[in-house]
Amino acid sequence: MSGGPEAPLATAGRDGTAEPPDAERQQSEGSFPLKGKPMRRLVPALVLAGLLACGGGRPADRPQTPDARRARDSVLGASDLPGAKGVQRALDVADSAAARRAREDSIAASQ
Repeated sequence: MSGGPEAPLATAGRDGTAEPPDAERQQSEGSFPLKGKPMRRLVPALVLAGLLACGGGRPADRPQTPDARRARDSVLGASDLPGAKGVQRALDVADSAAARRAREDSIAASQ
């Protein structure tokens, strides 16, 4: 016997391969022994949270016809809420585009 500390022996793992001793295993894996396991729980939780957050309101809460949407947007555009001027400008642009299409259609129909 040499009298010095003996080196720990490697043990066999589940698949039959040799596992390094505990000191080497901790050194190779860093200071966080549960390296990939928290991600297995975190990723599905984040996906579920995203799906729940993007679910939106009930379909009955949303106007179904373009006229109802336009009426709601007109009320928003006339209000003093932040962004109301942008909504009103979008409605004006849509009206302008619709008028232009109507003129183009009438010209195409007359030829």
